[in-house]
Amino acid sequence: MRGPFSFNTKKLNMEESSMHNPMNEGQSLEIPITMKDFDPPLHGGKKRLKDYLQEGLMIFVAVVMGFLAENVRESIGNREKEDQYMFSYIKNLKEDSTVLQITISENNRKLAFLDSLMYLSQKDISTTANRVAFYKYFKFVGNYTEFANNDATFLQLTNSGGLRLIKKDHVADSIAEYAAQLKNIYGAEGLYAKATDAATMAAHEVLDYTFIYDSSYYKNGNFTGRFIPLISEDHLKMKILFNKISFERTATQNYINKLNSLQPFLTDFITYLQKQYLNE
Repeated sequence: MRGPFSFNTKKLNMEESSMHNPMNEGQSLEIPITMKDFDPPLHGGKKRLKDYLQEGLMIFVAVVMGFLAENVRESIGNREKEDQYMFSYIKNLKEDSTVLQITISENNRKLAFLDSLMYLSQKDISTTANRVAFYKYFKFVGNYTEFANNDATFLQLTNSGGLRLIKKDHVADSIAEYAAQLKNIYGAEGLYAKATDAATMAAHEVLDYTFIYDSSYYKNGNFTGRFIPLISEDHLKMKILFNKISFERTATQNYINKLNSLQPFLTDFITYLQKQYLNE
């Protein structure tokens, strides 16, 4: 039952509860809280165009520096590979020079014996002395002494793309020139081999090589002086044989000429490469 002065205790309790809310206890009643206290930082938290440009520039510089560093490392590595290739190549060329000198010497010796055989073509082969000389000189017919260059490093350079590493002036051109010189040698070598084979086959039609197993003709590596027979005394076959020997002689002389022309080029080439790589 409520009188005119009765209170609503429930409402009063709710108001008191609201007044003592812990959430409000830390607030100063004298300093009001406004939305300005929650304003975002300057520029509204957004990056300006200048900031983007600076970051982009830094990224660009980093990429460029990395690219340049990689190029430097690659350049140093390529230089080292170039030096290694050329040291090996110079060694091969020196071996070529030694082989070339031996090949020239042996073919000059062969040429001298072929000249002696051609001299006998104008003599009477039926005499004992001329017949023994004929067989003696004939051991150089069919004799091969060919120049073989050491192309191990050159093949590595060409097959692995190593020629692109050669940066020094005219070195790659000189390597190509040497390869061209070798082609001329091999061209002359083809004729040399063909002529040598032809003379050898013609000799088999005339000479009896079994005499070397008969000690009455040939003993301890020397002729005994006894008259040596031929398989055939056919004058036509003898004429053909001397024609083949003449052909072999001409081809041998041509081969020697090509080898002689290569020798000064090879000497200068080695000297040039040594100055470029070994005297650094």
